[in-house]
Amino acid sequence: MSAQNVAMSRAMEGDVVEIVSLINDEYERSNAVLSVSHDEVRSWVGFGLSFVAKHNNRIVGHSAMHVWPESGWLEIRGVVVDPNYRNHGIYSKMTRLHIEETFRAYPKGKIVVVKNESSKGARLLKSLGFVLVARGISIEVIEQGVPKEFFDIGPKDRQLRIWTLIKEDYMKSNSCLL
Repeated sequence: MSAQNVAMSRAMEGDVVEIVSLINDEYERSNAVLSVSHDEVRSWVGFGLSFVAKHNNRIVGHSAMHVWPESGWLEIRGVVVDPNYRNHGIYSKMTRLHIEETFRAYPKGKIVVVKNESSKGARLLKSLGFVLVARGISIEVIEQGVPKEFFDIGPKDRQLRIWTLIKEDYMKSNSCLL
């Protein structure tokens, strides 16, 4: 099994229940993502900001985007791959697809990813051109213009890593047709 055997597409209304289950199962298992509600996922899907990876008509991966149009910031969130499908390039393929679709829709946007310190993916983010701007909650994040709304203020946030990406840095690090 490889990422080539997995179909990537925009999520549809009929995918909401399965997406919520995938994300909330990961939350229960590792606390690496935040739990979500059906309404939250439905809003991502409704705005066309949610992507799924399917294998044999089963959702095995998901990513979503939250947009703050007034600031130009876009957050990739809810990126999850079913544990049985990990280490096959799905996370990487899904993240790249999401970045490219985002920059097509918002060419001047700035992407932010907030990851738990213990979560994997730092190597991928670096390879895609992301820059680590903060560990935990710091004034540095606010000074760089990353809105506080990207994270909840609380003790758990001391383990967060905040990464940012602009289109030019992505294009330098990746061969793409943006």
